[in-house]
Amino acid sequence: MGFFDARRSARDELDDDEEIDEPRAAYVGGVVPVTAIIARTATAAVAVRGIVAYPDGFELHLAAWVRRQRRSAPRRGRANWGLILLDASELDDNDTLPAEFLRFGIQFPDGASITNLDTRPWDLSPDATEPPHGMEPSSGGGSDSFYEQEWWVWPLPDEGALTFICEWPAHDIAETRYEIDANDIRQAATRAQPIWPDLAGPSRLTHSQLIHHISTTRLRSTEGSEIDP
Repeated sequence: MGFFDARRSARDELDDDEEIDEPRAAYVGGVVPVTAIIARTATAAVAVRGIVAYPDGFELHLAAWVRRQRRSAPRRGRANWGLILLDASELDDNDTLPAEFLRFGIQFPDGASITNLDTRPWDLSPDATEPPHGMEPSSGGGSDSFYEQEWWVWPLPDEGALTFICEWPAHDIAETRYEIDANDIRQAATRAQPIWPDLAGPSRLTHSQLIHHISTTRLRSTEGSEIDP
């Protein structure tokens, strides 16, 4: 069974009227000087173009390219560009995962694994240890021939090898792994600087933190509303 098999799950949504007052600190992150082509074929390539580390996680920029396909009998006036699909939440859970979908995942030194197929990023990996491991997209953009996606990944990895894994069947990219030294990210996190040192809180508000915060708030509210007879 491959790394990306059976990683899809149903998606839950937060209520629109939920109010979040979780404090958040602002940081200038520490840059990790890494640029690596993870996989490449005649028609596509996948690369990590940068990592920025913070006290509670790191930003990762994933880039994907698709080349124009050659045709034995080209059609005039139309370019044949392959689509770059990265967001599993846009897929139907009941459908077969399309070959055009770029699978991407990370394996932590402690054995936990996360992927872009985990549409509920607050779900724990079955082999995850505390604190929870997760990966969720933030800003991204591009076209049918190039796309760059930023991911927020947490927590900071333990010492050891941090492994990036990708698979892209539409472009003959089999499951491919690329390792970096997780200590480079840990050291970069020590260089992160708070904008306002007196402001406490996480540098990012992840879905995991939001769900925990909302659940805790609701529990306190419920307990406070109970009146003893």
